Amino acid sequence: MSDSGEGLSLDTPLSWYEREDWEHIGKVAVDPEKRASTYEEWLTEAQKLFDWFVERGTTPEKANIRAEDMIAWCAQHDRVVDENSRAIYIGRECGAMVSGTT
Repeated sequence: MSDSGEGLSLDTPLSWYEREDWEHIGKVAVDPEKRASTYEEWLTEAQKLFDWFVERGTTPEKANIRAEDMIAWCAQHDRVVDENSRAIYIGRECGAMVSGTT
């Protein structure tokens, strides 16, 4: 991410987890080593990213990612719960949230 913040929109979504959802996804993920080792570690990094956007004049929308919904989406699309699937799902959910289709 560049420091300039160039190209950011007012509708910048940011995936956000509640503790129980973050932990549940970690239990079923095939690549738990690619995630922060604790919820607190993830939350600290997520808050830093949120603050980075705010410092550049954009307040991102926190897109709550529900574990059961994401796991169901993966099953429906014949995908394992891994880093790639999480990224695709989050991109779709965040995009839908911004466009108002959730």
